[in-house]
Amino acid sequence: AYMSVWNGKPESILVDMAQLPTAPNKLLPWLVITGPVFEECGGKEGIPNEAVINEMEKVLDATGSMLRGATAAKLVGTVTRNCTRLNYYYVRDTTAVRHAINRMYTNTYAGYKYELKIKQDPDWKIYRTFLYPDSATQCWMACVKQIAAIGPSKDVLASDQNIFFTLFFPNAAARSEFELVAERQGYKTKKTALVQGITPLFEIEIARPLRLAVDSILANEATLKTLAAQYKGHYKGWNIPQINR
Repeated sequence: AYMSVWNGKPESILVDMAQLPTAPNKLLPWLVITGPVFEECGGKEGIPNEAVINEMEKVLDATGSMLRGATAAKLVGTVTRNCTRLNYYYVRDTTAVRHAINRMYTNTYAGYKYELKIKQDPDWKIYRTFLYPDSATQCWMACVKQIAAIGPSKDVLASDQNIFFTLFFPNAAARSEFELVAERQGYKTKKTALVQGITPLFEIEIARPLRLAVDSILANEATLKTLAAQYKGHYKGWNIPQINR
């Protein structure tokens, strides 16, 4: 799950990232986009509140059952915005799809407004370029997930913590040059090690006090990735050992 912006307003996107290695599925060349539209949804800037989301999910559960009864289908994502919740399905055949969904609303959800779009997308372009997060968004998602896994207290969130960043370099000289530059930028070296493998890598772990917040961590990650690349190094990740113990 991640947030994006649509016409200047927020949208929430849920995506099945596990579909990417096998996309496109040539057996499912059609894209069906459908879901309920509410006049009011109780949330801020068109994002529905929990009660409305629950109601929308009931409609979409019925939609999925109806759709799979009409053709082979794969749900790949959901977009919520502007008091609308849309499911994105790739399907084999569309002959009975429009009639099935229209019948479902007529018989079960009479009076509900809804969207229904059907288009050819044999390359799964919408999934790969719209629903699937880009590299920057994936970094944001990973950072949010890691902070949540740490489960920090309010006190931890309110104060700076020593956050450690780990990087690898192809040789000791490159690591030493990076270390000097990093220290001039305010980072402190915690330890260095040699990582054995087919090609040995020279590890360095550096730290600096930061707020445990996505923006500050991502800003430091971006700086370190750019700096490390100058010495043929690679960024691995961040951690807070004293909190995780």
